[in-house]
Amino acid sequence: MDDQRVAIHHFSCRDVEGVFLSGFLVPGGPREAEIFLNHHLKTETKVAVYRAVYKSTLLYGAESWTAYRQHVKKLEAFHICCLQRILGLTWQEKVPHSKILHCSNLLSIESTLAEKQLSWIGHVICMPEHRLPRQILYSQLSEACRNPGEPHISDDLYILRA
Repeated sequence: MDDQRVAIHHFSCRDVEGVFLSGFLVPGGPREAEIFLNHHLKTETKVAVYRAVYKSTLLYGAESWTAYRQHVKKLEAFHICCLQRILGLTWQEKVPHSKILHCSNLLSIESTLAEKQLSWIGHVICMPEHRLPRQILYSQLSEACRNPGEPHISDDLYILRA
């Protein structure tokens, strides 16, 4: 897939899988149909591949993300979609997400994000005081530019008021 981009708000499971598989597996290596749809592989093997390739790529750098609800929901939808394909389930079977996660022995995306962020904060707290991440974590603004509840005013409006 040459420079093909998938918009985060209009993705299908197959689109995102194609982008991940084309970019992160070894050329000539196994493809999605050979792994997730192969009935000769154990579910544990399929989940291990998913965890190593998809989930690690999907959540790369998640320690520093600001996790908005809309983004977490989209990531969670992709996560469940992949696990359904691994387990051979369809949406018509109406299997609860909690059961899918239990069968695959994985955490939800929201739990994984919280775990990664808490782990990073614990790491930053243990850093020496001269390190920049620790200084930023414990820093405060020296003075506020506006009163709480007051709207943000750009520099252009300040010039017009003068």
